[in-house]
Amino acid sequence: MNVEKIEKLKRAVNEALDLLFDRQEEDVELSREFEESLKEWADYCKNQRNNNSCPCEDGIDSKACVGCEHSEDGKPEYKPYESVEEFIQDYQERFPTAVPRQAHTMPLIWLRRRAQEKIELAISFRGCEVQLGRGFWGMSELFEYWTYLDGTPVGMEVKEW
Repeated sequence: MNVEKIEKLKRAVNEALDLLFDRQEEDVELSREFEESLKEWADYCKNQRNNNSCPCEDGIDSKACVGCEHSEDGKPEYKPYESVEEFIQDYQERFPTAVPRQAHTMPLIWLRRRAQEKIELAISFRGCEVQLGRGFWGMSELFEYWTYLDGTPVGMEVKEW
């Protein structure tokens, strides 16, 4: 090869490396922005939940407040889901999206690990288990160790009629 071709090849390799490093920096920045927006969304959901008081707390007679049984501390009681289907159904009712899901797709469900404040996406549903990251979690484990981004338990609200 002559010197010109080698120099041209070096320039092309350097340009490709520059593009690659620029792209990696963009990906890191987008990842940070995504994580920040997830945290903002979680805070917004939590605030919305806290700002919507129960009619019982607004002075309405609790007997007139149908379907609003609370535990002794005034907070709703929850229990673990019995199946993945119940988990998905309740999630869709509690957190409706503005854009409907396409047919034959699963919802994007984000959960927060209580102990570590780690946020994970449910990436697989198998029998009575949900995959978060590398692990599969049963319904009672989700209830015990995880919350939705608004801070509510991953479980069904207990309503006594």
